[in-house]
Amino acid sequence: MKNKLTLLLLCFMAATCMAQAQTKPTLAEKQKEKAAKEQARLEKQKARAEKKEADKAAKQQKGRREDVALTKTDGCVYMFGTSTTLGTDEVCITEISQVDSIKVQKKTLFLPFRSSFSLQLRQYTEGTLGKTHQTTSIFFDKNRKKLEKRLEKVKHYILTRTDATLTFINNEQFHFVHPLDLMKDEAATE
Repeated sequence: MKNKLTLLLLCFMAATCMAQAQTKPTLAEKQKEKAAKEQARLEKQKARAEKKEADKAAKQQKGRREDVALTKTDGCVYMFGTSTTLGTDEVCITEISQVDSIKVQKKTLFLPFRSSFSLQLRQYTEGTLGKTHQTTSIFFDKNRKKLEKRLEKVKHYILTRTDATLTFINNEQFHFVHPLDLMKDEAATE
């Protein structure tokens, strides 16, 4: 009986060793599997990098100012501006001007050509009034009454500061012009 039991145990061990040998991958198979996993990881990493670059390019394209149409639109905007040299107490402020054929963007509330309007005021104060190193700001709204309230708040703020001098610029002296009209005027003079 002892011999039968030993023989049975040896047969069982041989069978389990053979089963393990058949299911155990060889060294070459392990290397192939490892290389395949590494290749898949690199492809995923490359795909993520490409997607990130594409998203970045799309975001840059979306945020460009060239996307603003270089055509006049329906509607009008009211605006006024302030100009000062930082560190001084003299502030120039314009009356409210109406600029036709321009519209504030609905989603961002961005005024197209805003920097052009600021540059117009800066050139006027530096060129005509002889001020130097002017810093300008533009206030705008579609509603004139709201902008008038804003103008009064700005005036009140300036006048309540100590030693502040306020210079008013009326619409006969200076008014804002649509930048496309300026481009047409420059093209006509050339």
